[in-house]
Amino acid sequence: MLTQLNITNIAVISHAEISFKRGFSVFTGETGAGKSLIIDSLNMALGERGSRDLIRFGEKKALVEAVFTLTDTEKSRLEAILGDFEGNELLISRELHEDGRNVCKINGMLSTVAGLKSAAPYLINIHGQHDGQKLLSQSSHITFVDSLAKNQAVLSEYKSVFEDLKKAKEELDNIKEKKSEKLKRLDILKFWIDEIDGAALAEGEDEELEQKRKIMRSGEKLRESTSSAYSALYGGEQTAYEALSAAASLVNNAAGLDNALSPISDAINDALFKVEDAAHSLSSYAEGLDFDPSELSAVEERLETIYKLKSKYGNTIPEILQYAENCRNEADEIEFSDKREKELEKSIETLSESLDKVAEKLTQSRKEASDKLSQNTCSALAELDMKNVIFDVKHETGEYTLSGRDTIEFLVSTNPSQPPKPLQNIASGGEMSRICLAIKTVLSDADEVQTLIFDEIDAGVSGRAAQKIGEKMHELGREKQVISITHLPQIASQGDNHYLIEKSTNGSDVKTSVNLLDKDGRVDEIARMISGNEITENARSAALDMLNTKGMV
Repeated sequence: MLTQLNITNIAVISHAEISFKRGFSVFTGETGAGKSLIIDSLNMALGERGSRDLIRFGEKKALVEAVFTLTDTEKSRLEAILGDFEGNELLISRELHEDGRNVCKINGMLSTVAGLKSAAPYLINIHGQHDGQKLLSQSSHITFVDSLAKNQAVLSEYKSVFEDLKKAKEELDNIKEKKSEKLKRLDILKFWIDEIDGAALAEGEDEELEQKRKIMRSGEKLRESTSSAYSALYGGEQTAYEALSAAASLVNNAAGLDNALSPISDAINDALFKVEDAAHSLSSYAEGLDFDPSELSAVEERLETIYKLKSKYGNTIPEILQYAENCRNEADEIEFSDKREKELEKSIETLSESLDKVAEKLTQSRKEASDKLSQNTCSALAELDMKNVIFDVKHETGEYTLSGRDTIEFLVSTNPSQPPKPLQNIASGGEMSRICLAIKTVLSDADEVQTLIFDEIDAGVSGRAAQKIGEKMHELGREKQVISITHLPQIASQGDNHYLIEKSTNGSDVKTSVNLLDKDGRVDEIARMISGNEITENARSAALDMLNTKGMV
């Protein structure tokens, strides 16, 4: 229950402290006094959009504080989203700065606008004068039924399954749509892989083969050169070996006479051995130059295979081998999609069965709630002087949507001889106000929120209809805390508590105050509502009669 609302620097309200009581409370005041600012301030405290335009002219910030006394049930529900807190009192505050910055607190602890908004549905239900317009929109009707049926949990489960099924179907459609293209791609990939793997390439192989081919193509010239060199060193006349051998013999003899020649003798002998080794190597090399022509052909054919692969798959053998690996990975992904297709088909079958079950549960719940809403709303309308009105909740099932397979439409007939028709085709403004209140009354019975606020829900109503609306809200106030902003004396006279919103002007300074009226004050205010600014004795007498009828004075 809302127990206190403190407002500082909100438009024409410099400062107001409003203590709320149980039962049915009414707020009245002249047009322009600032009645709507009470709702604006409360909405701001509960996380709705706070415009900087709300800050009082000349001030840098505005502040709204709301205090609630909670039942144990309300506290448990709030602790589930806000965390544990001491006691059964909740203090919410929001400070709005001219630079757009917000400072939000819950029980003195810093919070966020989103944090305030998350708590709001558990604290207050605000029903505005535009709720009648909402009733005219068929798309909103199902939300009223779900609220009465308390379908939040099953609807959340349904939406989760529906979204999972939708995603699975979209993925499967995507796989099937691209399946033909992917199969063609798979054939190409496998051809490329087979071609590369079939070549059995080895890193460095191309360089070795190119060198080997170069040698084979130059075999005659190499034989001629190596043979001539061999002859010059060892195998001909007046060879280098013979000259070195003679020199070695002479120097060896001389070294026997002078030890200083020994290193030179060793060097010549070493050169002699190296020339001999080089000659033997040249002989062996020349003998190895005898190639089979078919061997050269095989080398050139192998190189041609490598060059062909390079032109298609990469400039080097490592690049070609990597290309094959990439093809294998892509082929694996395509082949996996076949497995994924089977998994999705199975998943869709399972999800479809789950959706059917949850949808049926939701449909059954809505059918029962539709019948209950129809019957109870008709009863509530009878109490609002609309005894002959038929209110029917039409329920049909059709295609699956995000909100289920049900369609709900409110139908009404103000003439028993006529079948019920859609609300927008039948109801007048005054009738809409009473229908809206009747539905809200029925829904409040199923709602655990203890505070209901009606913001000029009586628009378009007067006379006996207004009297009945006032009586209904007074009756509702026995079970809940009901707060109404009204401009009708018939409703104001029904309040257990009456607050007057007044605007005063001091030069250029305009201020609004909120005061709880005593008995005499109530008579004066209701008389003003009846006759206007000039209160007549007849108006005062009528006001007194209204209050006496309900035992308010």
